[in-house]
Amino acid sequence: MDEPEVNTPIKLTSDEFWFLLNQFSPAYVVGMENPHLGWLIEEIEEADRTALQGLIEKGIVKVIEEGKIDLDDSVATLIRGCTHPEHSLIVNGSNGKDDAGLARYFHFANGLIIEHFKITPDQHQLSILQNREEILAHLQENLRSDSDTKGSTESFFIAEETLYNATSLYSMGKPDEGRSLLQESDLESACATALADTLSHPVANASFVVICNQNDPNMQRVNGFGILEGKDQFWILKPIKRDRKQVVEFTPTDASSVRDQFIDLLP
Repeated sequence: MDEPEVNTPIKLTSDEFWFLLNQFSPAYVVGMENPHLGWLIEEIEEADRTALQGLIEKGIVKVIEEGKIDLDDSVATLIRGCTHPEHSLIVNGSNGKDDAGLARYFHFANGLIIEHFKITPDQHQLSILQNREEILAHLQENLRSDSDTKGSTESFFIAEETLYNATSLYSMGKPDEGRSLLQESDLESACATALADTLSHPVANASFVVICNQNDPNMQRVNGFGILEGKDQFWILKPIKRDRKQVVEFTPTDASSVRDQFIDLLP
């Protein structure tokens, strides 16, 4: 069996990935949920047997004896980094009204940057990146690096609940109701109109979240921001508390500013 090289992207099914993660007994893994919740014991055992066979065929594990396996060292490095990272970056994004955009996860562990990308809901790809510039290269579309759009409104705040409800109305095909909700909010008319137009015809949206110091509960913190781009508007979004209320701050931006904000966010 050929052993995969550390720099070669490794593709795994959800069952295979979960099987490997369980070799390191993680309490929680950013980017991966138990695919067997609610399953019968017999069904889980069958999934594990299938996963093990798939991993053997890929040259990732070898069976030493009954109940014992030998895991390829380079793959072990990837899996260990996913289970016990120092920091994790979570990126979600979609273009237009296509909500099929799948998340990317970047784990920082022992000087390595490990990318976990969901190719499909049941297919995962793991690879090691050489530096933070490679993260930027992999996120060109999410960061809208080629966009020429510039936000032109004033900065404004909107109640988180109002934004959520308005976005839901647009996604359900109820633009008139969504527009009315925004116009009835505390937003200035020009900002409400710009936001309504953008939610009606979004070009792209994405969120970038970093969980820092995951192994130290006393030092752990979460930072992040989102972006929303329309035909004529482009904003950075940040959830904050204002007057004891949870609101979202909209700041007009452009591709260059988004890149700078993202670089500042990286651990």
